[in-house]
Amino acid sequence: MEIRRGRKEEAAALEDVFTRAARAGWSTFLPRAWFDGFDASRAKLLEALTREDGAEVLVAERDGTIEGFTVIRPSQDPDAAPGVGELHMAFTDPGVWGAGVGRALLEATTELLRAAGFREATLWTAEANERPRRVYESAGWVPDGATRERTIRGATWPELRYRRGLG
Repeated sequence: MEIRRGRKEEAAALEDVFTRAARAGWSTFLPRAWFDGFDASRAKLLEALTREDGAEVLVAERDGTIEGFTVIRPSQDPDAAPGVGELHMAFTDPGVWGAGVGRALLEATTELLRAAGFREATLWTAEANERPRRVYESAGWVPDGATRERTIRGATWPELRYRRGLG
């Protein structure tokens, strides 16, 4: 498996990974009907790939197939101090869950955050999203006590913020 920077022409492949991962992972806390017509936003993924908002994308690729990706950017939280980055997106294809792809991506993403000059980083995840929470926690991320409500397509759920020092 190779972990490398994402390319603009890969937006559709990232959209596919995101959609499959969201359908498999979020189905544990969202009703089945919520996924009717659900697809990722190619525009947002393309924006991240072109780094127009300071975002950087890493992809995990094996034999020409993208198995996962992460997106980092400066923290968008209103209480963010200077030097805080954000793991904005982290998704792996359900077919590789448990195979170490997510852990490898998190390790490389942590290095990318450091190289970008961030001293610490945050991420938000659904409170009910237990599988990714275990992966984040095993990689050194800890809940920092912040919570928020997230609403997408009419469904609302609580999210927890995780934090990790990068020193």
